[in-house]
Amino acid sequence: MRYRALNGTWYRVAFWNDEFKFVFISKSRMMTCSVGKNRNGKKYLKYTGSFEIDETNTIIIN
Repeated sequence: MRYRALNGTWYRVAFWNDEFKFVFISKSRMMTCSVGKNRNGKKYLKYTGSFEIDETNTIIIN
């Protein structure tokens, strides 16, 4: 799922550590992710690697 903030930044939503969190992923990193499909046929990005969690509890992937 994608979410557009009021400032125009696009975020995605992830379920991590038993919580839903907003995710900001850079365009360059997004291009390296593989795409999967869930059982309902919706696409999602597969990412494995390091990330940071900022003060607003958003996952940041650069």
